[in-house]
Amino acid sequence: MNSRHLIALVALVFLPALSIRLYPVTSESFQHDTIVSQVAAADGVAANAWDRPDTYENRRFHPPLLSYVIMTNNAVFGGDEYRARLFSIIAGALACLVVAISIYAILGNGTMSLAGAVFGGWMVGLLPVQLYVSRTANWDGLYSLLSACTLLGLCLHFKTPRLRTLVWTGVFAALTLLTCELGLAMLPAFAAVFLYDLWRRPPRAVWRDWAIMSLVVMTVLTVLWPAGVLRLDYLRTLRFRLFDSSALESNRPWYRFYTILFDQAPAYTIVMVAGAAAWLVLLLWRRFRSGTRLLPLLPFVLYAVMVVLLSTRQRLVYIHHIADLFPPLTVVAVASLVAVLRKVAPWKRAVSVAAGVVAFVACTAAALNPDPRVVGPQEHPGFFGVRDFLAGQSGARPFYYYDYAMSYYLPGADVTSGERRWTREALEELRRGEFDFVVCDWTMFNDQHPSVHEVAAALEPRYGIVNVVRHRRTGEAVAWIFARR
Repeated sequence: MNSRHLIALVALVFLPALSIRLYPVTSESFQHDTIVSQVAAADGVAANAWDRPDTYENRRFHPPLLSYVIMTNNAVFGGDEYRARLFSIIAGALACLVVAISIYAILGNGTMSLAGAVFGGWMVGLLPVQLYVSRTANWDGLYSLLSACTLLGLCLHFKTPRLRTLVWTGVFAALTLLTCELGLAMLPAFAAVFLYDLWRRPPRAVWRDWAIMSLVVMTVLTVLWPAGVLRLDYLRTLRFRLFDSSALESNRPWYRFYTILFDQAPAYTIVMVAGAAAWLVLLLWRRFRSGTRLLPLLPFVLYAVMVVLLSTRQRLVYIHHIADLFPPLTVVAVASLVAVLRKVAPWKRAVSVAAGVVAFVACTAAALNPDPRVVGPQEHPGFFGVRDFLAGQSGARPFYYYDYAMSYYLPGADVTSGERRWTREALEELRRGEFDFVVCDWTMFNDQHPSVHEVAAALEPRYGIVNVVRHRRTGEAVAWIFARR
């Protein structure tokens, strides 16, 4: 890559993406999953490497790389609610840069390649879901970065086979697997590159290079997670994830996330669909097929397809389960669209560039959405306010689903946990109980009790609202505290 163009990508993609992710700077509480990750990291390297039972459970049975990153981040930057997010913010911005570099690597040197790379980097940088996961201090932003680096390595090896490229690709693949077991979705991409290698190169050289790469992967996995390899905890993780995703009943349609994506960022969605179609056209239509260099995008395509297929089997279609889909999809779409533009008449090219500017502006508007549930971070769901209230109630017996969060923010608090969703039976039991306080937040509502009014009516006359916790930045009511009368 042209060194000046690399500097330009750092200046035009990474630095803006980093700046956007640093805003807003208001320190807010962690989400529950982030709290348990912080607790697991605090147990130390040995407990995470060898999977001490409570540590392994706190990690939600994920591999331990996130714990090591949290330890390093908190030692360097600090562990408060804002600075503990910095590793995720930096990883999210770097993922945007890797997307830009990948587009440039596919298209080759040139002004249009640079423009396409910047456009692609900004598309990911402004995508609400990527902003959200980059600010959560969880594994999502880190995984997005490492998986994008792995796919870039496969793409480069597809174009020009080199052992050193394969080795560093193996390192990133191991780190991806050590972040989240979803990294196994890259296996079809690895298989395709390996088969292509066998077709074009002497088999002996291919087997040697891939054996070395496999040895690198196993070495990194064993060093950083000996329990995962020696005690077969990776298999335990996969078994747990398969049961959680496939055996349990789904509570959302699998396509729900994609409809949310279109609602939040329709311009991005349209560009991705158009780009995916352009990739197929460039490969299959004779007029465009000659001279195209988009076959190395195959690893990105296969991975994106695998993630979409896996998302249909998720029990809970959470944002972070498939947020890593969008960097590889952006690489495919933008590289293909730029390749098409190179082959059309100048006036069509000008119209397409104008449409790109409109899409860019539309994505900017989506990224500036003030709703913290869309772009994060958010006080979820008012942990600080609940903590501050309970801190002044020494000796009281509170009831709250998020007892683990309160034990993190209010050490020593004797909080009793219960069901996540309000049911008639649970509320009736509370009315008969001897709890001093009952905490309800917006995550606990369901069809039977869709708002605080129904919960309050069910708790009457035993309990009445004594405190409303509001979001620290938006002022929205997010939790309600009932006191025994």
